[in-house]
Amino acid sequence: MTNKYRIQKYISNIIEKGTLQRPDKKGMRRTKWCFLGFDDGNNLCDLLAVLNTFVIDSNKSMSDKCKVEYSDKFVKLFIGDNIEIMIHVVACSEKDLIDMRCMEYTGAFILEEVPSDVVSLMLERLRRFPHICDGGPSWCGIIKGDAILYSNGVDDNGDWLK
Repeated sequence: MTNKYRIQKYISNIIEKGTLQRPDKKGMRRTKWCFLGFDDGNNLCDLLAVLNTFVIDSNKSMSDKCKVEYSDKFVKLFIGDNIEIMIHVVACSEKDLIDMRCMEYTGAFILEEVPSDVVSLMLERLRRFPHICDGGPSWCGIIKGDAILYSNGVDDNGDWLK
């Protein structure tokens, strides 16, 4: 299974969850996701390719309603006038992990096997967006535990088995 195919499945799931989020005072349904992997450059390229090809171009009814904005670490997907999905692309570098410590997420997905301490840190940041003063999350991104998980086969001695 290629990264783009897996990302396509996760983006479909994220869009579905974004539509279920309770609207805030301005009527917006906002979610923020952590996209965790090792090579953030390739993962960002794959994510943008999936958003532009599989989500927007292949679904003509969505192409008029969707807009994608991105920077070096963030992708924002706007659907219609009232759904905003932000995705933070995080590599397992020390700088990205420091950035992740101060982020607040609705949910997360993990593209590759990562160390258990990184997974623990990511799990601590879930269920924090949208903020309580904005109504809090009506859906918290809890799928198979606290994240949408994907991994290649794990090592017998790997962190995933702990």
